[in-house]
Amino acid sequence: MTRTGHCMKIIVTGASGFIGSALVRSMVSMGHSVIAIVHSEKSDIRQLNKSGAEVIYCNTQEIRSLGEKISGPVDSCVHLAWVGSYGFEKSDYEVQIGNVRDTLELIETLSSMGVKKLVCSGTIAEKEVIRNFGTGSKNLPSNYYAVAKVAAHMMSEILCGKKGIGLNWCYISNAYGPGDRSTNFINSSVTKMLSGERTSFSSGNQLYDFTYIDDVVNAIAGILSDGVPGKTYYVGSSKCRPLKDYIKVIRDSIDPDISLHFGEVPSSDSSLDTQDYDISELSKDTGYEPVVPFEKGILKTIDALKDKLGRMDG
Repeated sequence: MTRTGHCMKIIVTGASGFIGSALVRSMVSMGHSVIAIVHSEKSDIRQLNKSGAEVIYCNTQEIRSLGEKISGPVDSCVHLAWVGSYGFEKSDYEVQIGNVRDTLELIETLSSMGVKKLVCSGTIAEKEVIRNFGTGSKNLPSNYYAVAKVAAHMMSEILCGKKGIGLNWCYISNAYGPGDRSTNFINSSVTKMLSGERTSFSSGNQLYDFTYIDDVVNAIAGILSDGVPGKTYYVGSSKCRPLKDYIKVIRDSIDPDISLHFGEVPSSDSSLDTQDYDISELSKDTGYEPVVPFEKGILKTIDALKDKLGRMDG
């Protein structure tokens, strides 16, 4: 239920992904009716089936027919589906342009279904793109992922305005935790340390914020319920730190004797500062407060990755 006790019927795209599956489970447990959109019958939907959500297969080519697959009115949609959020496809401009098109196609479909609320997942990297493009700065992304997110965000604002859909875009900052199958920084760093590989990093002086999956889910739930239409929210832990501080916490949680080799990986300095990691607007509008500190969340993540590595070795 929402804070006002209202149960919603919600579409979640990307429902079999890391954030999507956790969000679906949480929203169902809160009493909402959830329609989990999965793009392929090869996707792992065991957790979705256990949650009690309605699972619908619909790939991007079929998005216009989504309304035909769903019965009855729908209150809102959380759009998490995005091809190439990690790995080599981040650098494939055709894939990333396709994501922008798919987002706009979804908005057209939601409009035809009478859906009035849309929450989309963006990335903290969008802020750096917006700040640095056209300035001659060297702090530009090396791939098209964040640029495509910016394009999708701006075009979605325009189209949602035309269609009368209340849009909330979320700058999600480095979600992590058990269940994440990506090769993101946390997973790759933990895996290297557990495997005894050389731990080479950049200087680690740039500010970062890692947000535990439970806090990300709670933030999205709050935005669904109480987000102000048209607002963009930063979703984070409320405590940014230099990257090297996080790396040291990871190391100390695994083995304090592991040597850390800072400065071996080239990296441009981040142009983000503490104000870019401010959650005050999100807290004011929705009551969101992160509850899982990094020191606690990383222990759960390490345990999950240990289990995964153990199964692989077995």
